[in-house]
Amino acid sequence: MHWFTADPHYSHGNIIRFCDRPFPEVATMNAHQLAECRARVGPDDDLWILGDFTAGRATDAQRREVRGIFHALPGRRHLIRGNHDDDWVCDLPWDSVAETADIVVDKRRLFLCHYPMITWPGARHQGLQLFGHVPPELAGQP
Repeated sequence: MHWFTADPHYSHGNIIRFCDRPFPEVATMNAHQLAECRARVGPDDDLWILGDFTAGRATDAQRREVRGIFHALPGRRHLIRGNHDDDWVCDLPWDSVAETADIVVDKRRLFLCHYPMITWPGARHQGLQLFGHVPPELAGQP
C-alpha cells in the first residue's frame, strides 16, 4: 500500500504558529504525527513524504530528535524534497530521495512534487498531481 503526506515539519516549533496547528508545543505535535503515521503505515507499505520533513536549519538537539523520528517511521520511506529539506535531511537513509516522482498506484498515474504545478506529466490523461507546500485553502481544496 502507498501512503502520502506532506509538510510534517517535525521539530519545527514555528510551524505551529505559522499554520495554526492544534498543538501546545512541538513535542506534542511530533508525538501525534508519528503515532498517526504508525497507526496506518505497515512495514511493507510505501510512505511518501512530499517535502518539508522538518525545518532545514536545526540545532544539534533538533537534528537528533528528527533522526529518531525518522527511524521510528514504518515502511519504505521516500522523500520528495521540499524547500526546507536541507542536505542533512536528504542524507538520512531514505529508500529514495527525489525532486519529483512519477509513479502508478492502482492503475492511476501519480506525479509527486512538493510544489503545486499548473500542469504535470499525465495531466491530460487523468493523472493526478499530489503536492504539499501550500495550505489547503490556497490549493483550492476544502
